[in-house]
Amino acid sequence: MKLSFFHRQEDELLAQIVAYAELTQECNSELLKLLEVLKSGGDIHDAYHRVDLLETEADNVHERLAEYIASGSFFSYIREDFLQLLEKIDYIADYSKDVGKMFAGYNMDHVSIDFFLNQCNAIEFFYSIQKSISALITVLNLLHKSPPMEIIRSIKEVEKYEEDADSKKDVILRSLFNSSGKLKILDIITLRDIVNIADNIADSAEDSSDIVLQLIAKGYK
Repeated sequence: MKLSFFHRQEDELLAQIVAYAELTQECNSELLKLLEVLKSGGDIHDAYHRVDLLETEADNVHERLAEYIASGSFFSYIREDFLQLLEKIDYIADYSKDVGKMFAGYNMDHVSIDFFLNQCNAIEFFYSIQKSISALITVLNLLHKSPPMEIIRSIKEVEKYEEDADSKKDVILRSLFNSSGKLKILDIITLRDIVNIADNIADSAEDSSDIVLQLIAKGYK
């Protein structure tokens, strides 16, 4: 049992979509490296430059794939679903760049950074986000060859990591709120915004997997 709308051309295009998702994951991985540099007290601007380059590359691939799907005969009646899937995947790179840009662009106090990365254990939050992206890629790799229940189990993995990231986000935000007497108010606001934007990365991975669930409902026979 497999998706009825997958033929050779569709399989080849799906492989390109998987490669595109892996590119957005690489962009997010560079964000994690940026955080490690920040934790060690190093200069993060080179690390942010790599995030920026990968996000630009992802944008270019997104545009090319979207034009290819929109102008071709691929995926027939579920073309809009795949275009929406590309858009959600693209948000992974977009939000990763936004977070990196905030770290690189705001001169936060070292005490605030140390509190965020160490006492708030924020890096674990970012690793949960990364796991949600990895789980999404597993879903995409299963899409053209696996039975629906196997894909649905993998979709639940995406949801699990997104929920884990959401729980960690809440803990971090409470810690930041309770630190108002220790940290600069502007730093607290900036870090709060960073956490909320970063959480959108995991949300985008989950939203992408939800579209795959729609495809399963439409395409299996």
